[in-house]
Amino acid sequence: MTGRPRSTRRLALLAVALSALLVTAGCLGSVGNLGANDTSAEPQLDSIPASAEYVSYVDAAGMADDESLRSIANTAMEASGEYDDGPTDVDGVFDQAENDSDLDPSKFDTMTAFGTAPENPMEGEGSAAAVLATSYTEDEVVAAIEKQDGELTEETYGDTTLYAYESDEDDVSVLAVLGDGTFAAGDRSAVESVIDVRNGDADALNGDLKATFEDTEDGYVRFAMAMPSEADVPSGEQSVVGNQMDVSALGNVTHVSGSFATSDGNVTTTMSLVAASEGDATEVYNAFDGVLSLYASMGEEDSATQSVLDAVSVSQDGETVTVTHTDTVENVESQVEAFYDTEQTGYGSGSNSTSASVATIPAGE
Repeated sequence: MTGRPRSTRRLALLAVALSALLVTAGCLGSVGNLGANDTSAEPQLDSIPASAEYVSYVDAAGMADDESLRSIANTAMEASGEYDDGPTDVDGVFDQAENDSDLDPSKFDTMTAFGTAPENPMEGEGSAAAVLATSYTEDEVVAAIEKQDGELTEETYGDTTLYAYESDEDDVSVLAVLGDGTFAAGDRSAVESVIDVRNGDADALNGDLKATFEDTEDGYVRFAMAMPSEADVPSGEQSVVGNQMDVSALGNVTHVSGSFATSDGNVTTTMSLVAASEGDATEVYNAFDGVLSLYASMGEEDSATQSVLDAVSVSQDGETVTVTHTDTVENVESQVEAFYDTEQTGYGSGSNSTSASVATIPAGE
């Protein structure tokens, strides 16, 4: 790839970058009541090609109406504001986003992203794109991208308008205008596959991956992915918090999925692992249960660590093992403050360090 397209790849996907900002903000709670549009939009699975190996969904408009997330976000930014020059509250985050992009974040509704992994990770990056449901006009999005890094070239794929930077590469990043405020952005091949599906020229997502995604709990963030048949999964005895444990059961996991949601003053993160058989799932369950037991033994003298562990549960239903973290907004805010306190000192007592690390595991899934 030539220097310019490589350096502007991120900017050419400004809409995706904005959605990524919202995902990051949402998982930390940094979205607030910004007058977002329709919050009932569903994942656009009918636009995702059958070749996808992972799919994810973000309900940005829903997060933007959630006061629990705003409260956690403000706590996080207030704590981090002592160590950096970034925005100190939710409104500041979105003001900065709009100033940088000229796109009003409240007009961003949902993102449904997908992709494939490269056959050889050492030789490529795979292919990925996202379908974005917004209230933006074509002119607004194109102008925002061009403001960041220069003029785009307009072209067509079938009857669909595409925008891209000029490049000699085969698979540059492009933006497709799908109509009614809907856009597809990503690698050319992935974006064109979206257009093919919407035009009826290719099959939409189906089979086990679609079923796994649809089985996830409702939430602001949902995802599902198929594990590669030759995934680089640790086998045999591995060191886990200073103890040797057999984690080879993870090699029998075929799909992983998860969700992030709030309800009744609680924040819940769920991750499910689907195994090849019920017996394999039992081994996966035992592995996770063992890890939690090890952490529990380390947290017996630390009430903060024990509080985090009490919020985590592991269950098995047939071939599926589910790890759930549910805690109150108030407790999450306390954990956020403790995390930044630990970051500030750069060290701490063994129990406090354990507490911070355990606290961040479920929230970051």
